[in-house]
Amino acid sequence: MDDFFYFANMSGVGAGVEDIQLGSGTLAVAYLRYADKNVERGTTGLPVKQALDLRLRELKVSENDRLHLWLAQAYVAPGNGEDISSGTPAAIEYEAASGTAVGARWRHNFTSSRNDVAVIYGTSIMQSLTMDDSAFVTTSANIKDANRLRVVEAYDMEMSEKWGLQVAAIYELADSGASTKSKSHWYSVGARPIYFFTQHYHLAFEAGMSIVKRDSETSISGSVGERILNRVTIAPEVALGKGFYSRPVLRAYVTHSWW
Repeated sequence: MDDFFYFANMSGVGAGVEDIQLGSGTLAVAYLRYADKNVERGTTGLPVKQALDLRLRELKVSENDRLHLWLAQAYVAPGNGEDISSGTPAAIEYEAASGTAVGARWRHNFTSSRNDVAVIYGTSIMQSLTMDDSAFVTTSANIKDANRLRVVEAYDMEMSEKWGLQVAAIYELADSGASTKSKSHWYSVGARPIYFFTQHYHLAFEAGMSIVKRDSETSISGSVGERILNRVTIAPEVALGKGFYSRPVLRAYVTHSWW
């Protein structure tokens, strides 16, 4: 309902292996690359972010509890070229930088529900907690001092034969690395109930609110402002089966948002 990979979006090209048995869980290892096409005539071609991604999955804590652990170490190389992101080529120099992201997700399984608590932290070029952002760091950037902390609570349940529900809450504290007014806060809450008419025909509802507050965004008087987004959705859907995570699913939806 918040429309992003809260734990880690490491979309990119590369290769890896998974399901390596390790204790009570499994290990997944991947080497990933993301090339930034916003730079032309680079001294080393397109700037590239490279990362080694490690996942320890389904570590058994108890009969109903599982722990997922994540570590990603990324690197970008130095060079120079022309930035074309604004439409007008501009000469830039970029420097070597590295960054780390770590995360943990604890899942407790109930009879007909589950609860996830996740904590994720990233630094420098991994502060965005994603793979497919900028693959270069300009010499004037403060990215080496940037970091981001994200905490997520998500609860899913099948309330009855006719109702399913998901609720989620997110808090994020980010630091851009700038010398002043570098902090930002993000709060988000949402709920999605689904009514199952039959095995294949459902009706989903959704409501949510996000609040973003950045120190760098000030009014004429100098006070710090907040950006608030509210949204409600209704979505009839056709699915392969009944259940909150039944896939594939085809939806027609109407959303009203106000900012």
